[in-house]
Amino acid sequence: PLTVNGKVDQEQLLLLAEQLLDRELIPPKGEVEEDVSQIWQSLLGQEQLSVEDDFFLIGGNSIVATQILSRISQRFKVDLPIRDLFYHPTIRGVAELISERLGGDFSESTSVFISKQNHNSHLRASFAQQRIWFLEKLSESDYLNSHQRPDKSPYNIIYKLRYLGQLNIEALSYAFNTLLKRHEILRSQFYEQDGKLFAFIQEKLTGVFYFNDEEFPSAPSAPSPKASSKNLNQERSLIRLEIQRVEKDGKSHDRIKFSIHHMLVDAWSLSNLLVELLQLYNAIATQAVQKIANKEINEAQYFDFAHWQHEAFEQGFYQKELVYWQKHISHEHVLDLPTDKVRPALPSGSGGRVQFEIPAQQNEALKLLAAKNQITLSTLMLSIYALLLH
Repeated sequence: PLTVNGKVDQEQLLLLAEQLLDRELIPPKGEVEEDVSQIWQSLLGQEQLSVEDDFFLIGGNSIVATQILSRISQRFKVDLPIRDLFYHPTIRGVAELISERLGGDFSESTSVFISKQNHNSHLRASFAQQRIWFLEKLSESDYLNSHQRPDKSPYNIIYKLRYLGQLNIEALSYAFNTLLKRHEILRSQFYEQDGKLFAFIQEKLTGVFYFNDEEFPSAPSAPSPKASSKNLNQERSLIRLEIQRVEKDGKSHDRIKFSIHHMLVDAWSLSNLLVELLQLYNAIATQAVQKIANKEINEAQYFDFAHWQHEAFEQGFYQKELVYWQKHISHEHVLDLPTDKVRPALPSGSGGRVQFEIPAQQNEALKLLAAKNQITLSTLMLSIYALLLH
């Protein structure tokens, strides 16, 4: 455990050690428990877990919970809602649920699976992409339809790194373009037609890799098809990698700037993409590049999920949730808090951050309170914050 300053939290570490030493390490029994245990160990970064360990007391949170349920869905072909993990927060409890849903035989599927579609020029954007598109336009930045640089968008994710020494630019360019080739979402453009948001996948992107401010040649690819909508600007991309080589005191290093729009990734998928990019780059040095680069992705991709999502909505799959939120939001009132400054006509995107530490003992008490009420620590803190505001 770390403090907000990135240092080891000694008090919390001692409390955690005491908890781990006092618990009984019960090994998994049977194939289902073994597989669930491996999934937990992988995502929680722990080598040994007891089948009776409470997920939320050993470092679990809502994001990891979502990842665990996704892995379970892939492994056992069964769909568990996230609330099941709150009511059954142990490996044994989850394994029993899986066996119960499958009648003890996990060879049969009880889940809804996303199939790969034949993509045409009109791909429906997901609900999350529609939301970001709307908020982009609402914020007046409208990067997606403007000629601004990518880093001017409030929904653009930017990483800046310094590499000591010189990168192999040709290898990085090849790796980056291989990544674009494998993941169609990275080659997508968005446009509106008849009031609806659609995406178009390009076969090849230009203007996405720059070295010393000059566009670096892309890897060979098939020619791009013609756009099916005049609203689509094929010269724009929502992803960009820039390398700037700097010489100082006879030594050189490379500055890396990677920018990608939130329409293409979230934090989870972005981390996976960066790991894959690094693997591709390193594979060139070990002469294994062809084995990795030529590996095709035959599984469903993001727009296959978007297609499934729209079909599920049209079939009433989300009707219960929709009714709940319509009823819940209809009773909400606008929270109008006084501000210390006049709100500008247009948001600037600038802001601040206040950091503070919660004592280890109080932190442990909050975790126990969250576990007692079968919620995550994040949900508990947000609830306390909401009470404070209201």
